[in-house]
Amino acid sequence: MIAVFVAKTGKNYTFSLYIIYGNNGKTFIRTTFKNGESMDNEVEKISSKNGVRYNYKEDVSQGEYFVLNNNILEFYNSENKFFTTAEKL
Repeated sequence: MIAVFVAKTGKNYTFSLYIIYGNNGKTFIRTTFKNGESMDNEVEKISSKNGVRYNYKEDVSQGEYFVLNNNILEFYNSENKFFTTAEKL
């Protein structure tokens, strides 16, 4: 496991738990929602000037991606606009 994050705030967003982990040489992100349901998606790990960027391998997110920056998971939309964060547990 790389890290566990919790998102509690953000306009129009609710509590979710995010776990970034590796399995068989691949990187995944598991999203667990408030109702207990979860989904796992493979992500591509890319170094960027702001930290480590994680892009979904398949377009399940409508272009959204994550940046791990100083133990804060930042969320960006397809227009590269920041919209919320998740804190490391």
